[in-house]
Amino acid sequence: MKVTRQTVTSWLVSWNKRGYQGLKPEFSGGYTPRLRKQEWDQVVSQIKGKGYDIEQVSALILKQKAVHYSYEMVWYKLRKEYNTLWQALP
Repeated sequence: MKVTRQTVTSWLVSWNKRGYQGLKPEFSGGYTPRLRKQEWDQVVSQIKGKGYDIEQVSALILKQKAVHYSYEMVWYKLRKEYNTLWQALP
């Protein structure tokens, strides 16, 4: 196992301060989303039945929320997190 001296020193300091608990990884939970779930819910309810395409949804989010999402991320959110078939939104 190859580890740097800095990593071993960090482990030792953590062990000395907190014992076994100091060696357990601490995950921060990821990045803070640009839009909260509630804001995405608003966007989805706003576009239902209006025939928006993904680029139009991205433009709407940019205009209303001042947040840029890529085409891929808008597709991901609508398809994966909202279980929405894009054809079902027209």
